[in-house]
Amino acid sequence: MKASKLSTISWLAILALGAAASAVLKLNDTNFDHTLRAEPLIMVKYYAPWCGHCNTLAPEYEDAAETLASDHILLAEINCDDHQDICAEQELPGYPIMRAYRGDISKYTVYPGDRNSEELVKFMRRLNRDTVISLATEQEFDHFKSQDDILIVAYLADDIKVSEEDDEEISGNRVIFNNLASTFGDRYSFAYVNSPEIAVAHGVTMPSIVVYTKYEGGYKASYQDNEFDYDQAADFLSVETLPLFGEVSTSTYKAFMDSGLPLAFIFYDEEEDRQMMKEFLASHVHALRGKVIFAAIDANEFASHAVVLNLNQVWPAMVIHEYDTDKKYGLSQEFPPTQESIDEFIDAYVAGTLKNSIKSEPFPESNDGPVKVLIGNNFEKLVLESDSDVLVEFYAPWCTYCKKLIPVWEQLGQLYENSTDKVIIAKIDATANDFPGEPVHSYPTIRLYPAGGKATPIDYTHVRDLENFAQFIEFSGTHQVNGLENIEVVTERVRIQNEAQAEINRIKKEKRLKARKNRKRQTSKNKSRRLKDEL
Repeated sequence: MKASKLSTISWLAILALGAAASAVLKLNDTNFDHTLRAEPLIMVKYYAPWCGHCNTLAPEYEDAAETLASDHILLAEINCDDHQDICAEQELPGYPIMRAYRGDISKYTVYPGDRNSEELVKFMRRLNRDTVISLATEQEFDHFKSQDDILIVAYLADDIKVSEEDDEEISGNRVIFNNLASTFGDRYSFAYVNSPEIAVAHGVTMPSIVVYTKYEGGYKASYQDNEFDYDQAADFLSVETLPLFGEVSTSTYKAFMDSGLPLAFIFYDEEEDRQMMKEFLASHVHALRGKVIFAAIDANEFASHAVVLNLNQVWPAMVIHEYDTDKKYGLSQEFPPTQESIDEFIDAYVAGTLKNSIKSEPFPESNDGPVKVLIGNNFEKLVLESDSDVLVEFYAPWCTYCKKLIPVWEQLGQLYENSTDKVIIAKIDATANDFPGEPVHSYPTIRLYPAGGKATPIDYTHVRDLENFAQFIEFSGTHQVNGLENIEVVTERVRIQNEAQAEINRIKKEKRLKARKNRKRQTSKNKSRRLKDEL
């Protein structure tokens, strides 16, 4: 891809500023739309001057712009504090955001990499060349391979055929590889090799897709099939483009997630511990390739994520997280990791004998009230193994709506306190405890686990009041208990309790007022006494 004539004005504007000026084009209300439509390829950085990450990025972005100027690739930026209308239209999730455009404002590629000039340059140069290039000689192959950390090569015979109508027809393998390049091309470099001689020299059987990396001294992996399957090949790339022992960061996390595999987090706070754990895991990263992803993560920066994974703040530490089930398998933190303890841990995980860790509050001292208190360690017993219909409130301690629901939920528990063999009202702090099933995305979330159907709980989405809750339990529960039969008794009990509490509050208030008057009286006496002493 080459710069079009339409972009000449932009380049002249930058060049006219002189060598001391910024190589980054400033966008505003006047030139934003025109520039994005005129440039065949442009990156736009959306930023705010108060954003710390934006300020850290600024010199790296400037360096990248200066480097890419020789490629006639333009980097631009827009201050979203000064141009709020433009940035609002972009629906930005935060700052800084970098997007690459190709002459169409409505279509863009989000920059997914690390915020440094080297990675920015590689990303834009990948977008600026043909999606897939052809490598005809060993020299071209070596040169292209040296340009990037990851190179994906399809070794294909000369598979452009001529039909009876003299039309060119591209084989299915080439079409699939082109589609893979369209999907992954913003992250990796793609190339064809049609030469059987080069394939033989590299020990490759045609047709194949080979991933070449600079990881671990030149790790490579092959996908070989006479007829490529897009899904299989895409899964292959999602896994084999990852390092054997990677590093989790804000820019790499998505790639690890996209693999769909369990992720083994190795938390460290010193580089010495990182290297030690890497050595302990050396044999396992190879043996479990394609089954588990291993990656180090800096505990100094991501300690909060260790808490989510049920780890104590003791380093180094290791946990395997299965995202599809949300199960976490942690290496014991009772003693420091050793080669032996890690080998036993990995072997038990592979054998399926390892028990997953559960985040749980301590057991309540008493759980005899009308509302049962659930924690991670009793959820299965009290909810899933119960023969009752169980209505559970998933709450967060800081949630205002949850706090408003407390008296209603207590009354609801009282409606069924004499029929807990059929209906149980319960609550769980979803921020402090793990629980099986679908995760909770808002608070409060209320779910009914009907007897005989615990695997398919029913979410409650109606008005949060006593009568509607009771009707929901009756009509959605297995036992169809009519809790409203007890509503008059419970309402009267609540009335009496409220009156009693009001009287207690009145007495306390009177005592506070009396104590305040006494303090004022005593203060006045003390002042009078001091005045007399002074006179």
